Order: sequence, then C-alpha cells, then structure tokens
Amino acid sequence: MPKKKSVAKIITKWFLILIVGAAGGFLLNYALLPVLAKTDFCQHWPFFRNLSQGTTIINQTQQTTITENLAWQKITEQAIRSLAGIETTLNKKTISVATGFALTNDGLVVVPTDLIAKDRQYSINYNGENFPAIVFSTNPQISLSLLKIDRNNLFVLALADDAQIKLSEPVLLAGLNRDAQQNWLPFVNQGIVSGLPGKNILTTITEKNPMANGSLLINLSGEIIGVNLIDAKQGMITLPASQIKALLEQALKK
Repeated sequence: MPKKKSVAKIITKWFLILIVGAAGGFLLNYALLPVLAKTDFCQHWPFFRNLSQGTTIINQTQQTTITENLAWQKITEQAIRSLAGIETTLNKKTISVATGFALTNDGLVVVPTDLIAKDRQYSINYNGENFPAIVFSTNPQISLSLLKIDRNNLFVLALADDAQIKLSEPVLLAGLNRDAQQNWLPFVNQGIVSGLPGKNILTTITEKNPMANGSLLINLSGEIIGVNLIDAKQGMITLPASQIKALLEQALKK
C-alpha cells in the first residue's frame, strides 16, 4: 500500500511540474518576451529584433533557399544589363541574329565568330538602343570575335578564374530573344556544372534555343564563367572565361 501511494505522489509531482512549465513557457513567449523585445537594450540582439517585427525563423534551410533565390534575381538583373542583341545584315537583309555581351565599358562586345563574314553589316541593340558596329578583332580559333560600338558606360560583369570553377556549383545561362515586333527580350536557364574536361565547361543546362548562341554563363557570385555557343552538330558548347580574356588581350596587342 505505501508503494502505491509513493508512485501516485511521483506521478502527481511530475504532472504539476509539466503544468507549471507549460504555463511558464506560455507567459514567457506571450507576455515577457514581447515586452523585452520592445526595450532599447534588447534591440541589440537579432532574436529580439525579429521578435519585435513579428518575424520568427523556423527553418534554416528555408531561409537559405530564399536568400539564394534573391541572389539569383539580382544576378539576373545584372546579367541582362550587360547583354546585347546582335543582328548581321547583307544588302539590308537580315542574315543572322544572336546574343552578345559587353566586355569593356567603352564599347567592346563579344559575339560568336560565325556571325562575322565579308561585306556584312552589324547592328547591336544595347538596353533598347540600336548602334552600328564594326569588327574590332576576330579569332576563329576560339570562335569568338569583338565588335565595337560608339557608346561608353556599358555595364560589364567580372570574368571568373577558371581554376575556381567547381563541379556541381549552380550556374545561370542568360541570353536575348527577338520577337516578331523586333523587341529584344531576355531569357534564362539554370543548371549546375557537370564536367570540366579542360577545354570546355559542361553543364546540365539543355538549351536548344538558337538565340543562346553567344549567351552568358554566370556563377552565384555574378561572374562570367563562360560564353555559350550553339553548334549545329554538337549542341551547346561553353567556352571558359579564360578564352574571353585571351580574346581581349590579343585584340589590345594589335
């Protein structure tokens, strides 16, 4: 009989502890903490600042995902500012269109070399404005060329270091389409780096849009890690940033 009383007392004791603890937690969350959060002293801590603004971070993974999405939005906006729509004509007839991008702020624009041919004329649409362009330098060996327009203060993205490219890192393709009304409209595609065979960069991006010819490949830091070329036989080929740097160095030496 005494043992039964002892067990009953223990159960009653723990039950009372749980009730008191729950009540204390309720009072702490809904009475004490909100009052403390409004004091100047507690505003020095992020926890109390978030509490006073009605913000509670429950899942750190969710917060990281939201942060990354916001970063991609900002990078996309920057990439679009550096893109240029390229049109080549012969006797006022359009021969081809492609994407290019500003390499220097004084008017040098990178374009695929397959656009360059004798007697063709070139027009570049940059941020909604059309400019006549001339061939500044070409290098068939790396399939890239430079056109020059009479425009300063072009928005330029930094070129990444090839050695810093990592397998599975997220990347963004950014290019320009041209619609039936001759408007240049941006498009993007996301993926990851899937291979680094040495000469080119391999990604999981499957892009069949011919306007991806000359488009950018950008990392999460907002740097250009490569330029995409559309080959009729091999599909999309991505040349690393080092070849863009080599193109510019060769052009400046000449």
